[in-house]
Amino acid sequence: MNRKNYPGNAKIVQQIFCLTIAFTLLACASSSSSLQNWAVYQQLSGEEIKLAFNNVRDQAEVQDALVTTAENQWHADGRFISIWNNQQQSGKVTGRWFVQQDTRCVIIETGLPSMTNQTKCGPIFERNEKYYTVNEDGSIHGIHTLSELP
Repeated sequence: MNRKNYPGNAKIVQQIFCLTIAFTLLACASSSSSLQNWAVYQQLSGEEIKLAFNNVRDQAEVQDALVTTAENQWHADGRFISIWNNQQQSGKVTGRWFVQQDTRCVIIETGLPSMTNQTKCGPIFERNEKYYTVNEDGSIHGIHTLSELP
């Protein structure tokens, strides 16, 4: 008997195909659930970023680190200070910030040796008086509540 022409082979191939499609759809659905639908948020322009972040205190909830919070100070002269903590450790990061096109960029000077002098830029979104910074993959890095510096 020729296995290629065996009547059960077509059914097995069809079942494997259906399972492959199902697993692919499931994988796509689960991976996209971590990404935000940014269409319902307002992306800030470069000018709006400058206005929002000049001389403010920023209470941040970091989303991509283990229950991490930070208090950031964004100064109009381009300096920033971040004091962060989580259940395992805490630290202080200092550096400079600036706007490039419609993104806020930071250059870390102290506090994170592996990232010192690297420029990292990303868009900022706003919704319901909260600001959202975004990772390169589109997921939320942090949720920020701004107030005036004392």
